Amino acid sequence: MALRISIALLATLPAVAGACAPEVLTMQVANPATAGSATGAMQAYGVPPYREDHRYEVTLGEWTPLSLGFQVRFVNADRCGLPSSYSLNLVDDGGRRYAFQQLGVIRETTGAGHLGATLHDSAIDGSFPISIGAGTRFVVLQIRPLTGRDCNAVDFRWDFQPGPSDAPAR
Repeated sequence: MALRISIALLATLPAVAGACAPEVLTMQVANPATAGSATGAMQAYGVPPYREDHRYEVTLGEWTPLSLGFQVRFVNADRCGLPSSYSLNLVDDGGRRYAFQQLGVIRETTGAGHLGATLHDSAIDGSFPISIGAGTRFVVLQIRPLTGRDCNAVDFRWDFQPGPSDAPAR
């Protein structure tokens, strides 16, 4: 009997583990170090069933030789719509992690969502102290809830495509 229970628990483990994994979205953009600007590249993730009530948006807003700037927007009920409920980190293709540096104030409004929920619509600007070079292949902005499991974890990945000067000779 104990063996059957153990097997049943092991069989459900992949489903439970998968529920905790972050959602991953990917976008291909020009490498800002070689092909000019990739700014304005926006990715969004809406959580079903009411995607307009549970939304995460990230826009690559600025590139300098020493940093990448982003605008992050949360639309969600209760604390899941507040930037203070999350940690924001950037990971490069070498596995190095960079902390988010907030710029300016958080912009927040509230509104009514489905089933009478109060939604927070919050946006925060900031940057990561990362130098993107010609050989940088990608970066991933990781959004992680600070407490509990009721807020979503999301990874927004930007794959950098080589610029014209990086194209192989024919």
